[in-house]
Amino acid sequence: EYEFQKQQQRQRRLHNDQTSSNEEKGKKGSFFDHSEQYSTSTESMTIFNSFLILQGCLNNKMRICNLIDELENSIMKCSIILNSQLEDCKNNLINKKQLFQKSENEYIQITDRIEKLTNELSILQSRKRELETKREDLNQIVETATREYEDKNKVIEQVKPILIKIEDMKVDSQKFKLKWNQIISNGNVESWTNQEIWTLLEILNLEKWFNPIETYFGTQVTIKHFSSVEKLMNVCNNNGESMKFGEAKFICLSIEHIKAKKGIPVIMNDIELNEKNMGLWKIENVKQYFISKNKSQLATALSIAQVNGLVLINMKESDVNNQNLQITNIEEVLFFVNWLKSIQQKTTKKLVDIPEILICPLSNEVMKNPVIAQDGHTYESSFIIKWVEEHHTSPLTNEVLEKLFIPNRAIQKQCEEWKNLHNNDKTK
Repeated sequence: EYEFQKQQQRQRRLHNDQTSSNEEKGKKGSFFDHSEQYSTSTESMTIFNSFLILQGCLNNKMRICNLIDELENSIMKCSIILNSQLEDCKNNLINKKQLFQKSENEYIQITDRIEKLTNELSILQSRKRELETKREDLNQIVETATREYEDKNKVIEQVKPILIKIEDMKVDSQKFKLKWNQIISNGNVESWTNQEIWTLLEILNLEKWFNPIETYFGTQVTIKHFSSVEKLMNVCNNNGESMKFGEAKFICLSIEHIKAKKGIPVIMNDIELNEKNMGLWKIENVKQYFISKNKSQLATALSIAQVNGLVLINMKESDVNNQNLQITNIEEVLFFVNWLKSIQQKTTKKLVDIPEILICPLSNEVMKNPVIAQDGHTYESSFIIKWVEEHHTSPLTNEVLEKLFIPNRAIQKQCEEWKNLHNNDKTK
């Protein structure tokens, strides 16, 4: 279209040029001057017109030929361009076809892989459901095991201190068991050395006073240094605190017990508080007893003086003074003196009336269910069981004991006979 418009412009320019040239020729009197000479002739006019037409045709032919040449050149150029573009498109199509085939193959592979994965997923889901079921079962088992483990741990924690205490006691007991049993059995305290004295203080839970005693009496401590309560009360520790009356009295009474071959006096925990087993009371039990009697100042003074049940029943009227007991209330002093007299009368009467073989070393009462322990001594069943549960050692020989007891039928029969005879005497 562009070439056609351009060709039309050329024709218009040629026509305008031809017209202007004819006009010039007429002016100069060339061809048109001759035509005027022959204007009268029709043939001349026809020839002239034919010549003009032929001339125009020749000009048009020349233009058309030029246009054809130009069109051929353009067609050649376009053909070359189109061929190159067609070749590029062909190559692109071939490449795209190859890519499509490759993509199709990959798609097929991916589809197969998806199917496999789908099957594996279904298998995994079924496996997951099975595992979830097993997990729930395992959770229940774990919860049950955890509860059992916690219960066992609680039991172990409760038993562990007892086991540790037993092991410690076994180790300590093996070191001085033979020598200590020999000393206790023959009551020979005069030959005691520092080791035996320290062992006694340890059993009485008064080992804190051994070093102050060594400092006060010298490095070689003998049993003579424990002959009086007043001497022991002069012993002071590093803080300047002197030994309490109850502690000094308890040591002296323990030595007297050993000399009399009665073993070491014992103090029990968690026993029923009554005047019959007063010799087994702890310091707190003594304080509690007098508080129940509305004697709070007396209870406080006895607690400060570290007076336990054994010391209490062995106190004398001379022990009740401001040096031993800081009691300022005269009424409570008189009450305590009268109370001591009544207790000592009961104790004296009991010792006279009751044979010693029938009395339990722990309860100081006639036995009801006597049993023989591993140390060979006879005790009241309930008292020795409680003692072994707390201390795991013999109250008389300090050797390790287990809860194995044999009923003493002979002693039980004698106790029953004594009780029957005593009851008959009371009736008479």
